[in-house]
Amino acid sequence: MENYLLKHSQESYVTVGDGSLIKVYIHDVRVRIADKEFEVAVGFSRHLGIGFNVIGRLNIFERFTICFDESEKRIGFFLKSG
Repeated sequence: MENYLLKHSQESYVTVGDGSLIKVYIHDVRVRIADKEFEVAVGFSRHLGIGFNVIGRLNIFERFTICFDESEKRIGFFLKSG
């Protein structure tokens, strides 16, 4: 399955917080947020160094205002008008 996913993705590199580059594999994924369903580009990488190995926010920040409430461990998605 992993080889299939690698063959059907776009390989790219992104800069992370310390300035280094890591390899990511970009996939188009259908998501549903706030009762809206759409396709987004999501990057996956084994080199991210955190639990989920998912990076990216293309197509999400342009559609939603996002509020992070660290103390409550909640994320709010608010649909932008227009």
